[in-house]
Parts: sequence; C-alpha cells; structure tokens
Amino acid sequence: MESELVALERFLSSSDAELDDLRRAIDRVRALSPEERRRLLERIVTFRALPESQRAQVRAGWGWVDARDRREWPEYMHALEAEERRSVQSAIEALPPQKRAAYKHALLERWRAQRAAAP
Repeated sequence: MESELVALERFLSSSDAELDDLRRAIDRVRALSPEERRRLLERIVTFRALPESQRAQVRAGWGWVDARDRREWPEYMHALEAEERRSVQSAIEALPPQKRAAYKHALLERWRAQRAAAP
C-alpha cells in the first residue's frame, strides 16, 4: 500500500504530457515478450554503466530530426507487430549513427501519412 501511495503522489504532481509518456512506456513494456524485456533491461544496465562521455556519444547516435520525432517514436514502434519492431531495430542498428535520424524520420513520416489517410 505504501508503494502505491508513493506512486500516486508522483502521478498527482506530473503533467498530462509526463503521464502520457509514462503510459506509452508501460504499453511498450507490456508489448514485449519476456525475452525482449530481459534484453532491453540488459541494454539499459549496460548503458547506465558507461561513463557520461560515452553515454553522450550514444545519445548523439540515437539522433532525432526534431522533438516530435522523439515523442512519437515509441508510439510508432508500439503500433508495429513484434517481428516488425525487431526488423526496424535491426535496420537502425545496421546504419552508421549519422544516418539513423534521417531513417527514423522517414519511417515516422510514412507512418504519419498512413494515419492521416486512415478514415
């Protein structure tokens, strides 16, 4: 019960945008298989163990064209089937870091156009 109160207190002081981000993160985790969860956790632990200078380099390699891309990327990935997510992730990881942002942006633009055209 105590942990629930702590969480509730945090949520009550969060903005709607922060709550939306949290919901997307929860939805993303729920969509993962146990193996995908394990691998993601390993990647996070590995990332956090890096010195700050290396973490900054990794973040730069993630690259985003703009803030909208960064916000909508999790929603886009969650909309994909598990196999499609793995395929997109593999394709991104195969690209040189300087080309990743443009690739992600192109995927998002195509997804946005499909959503806009849907009835």
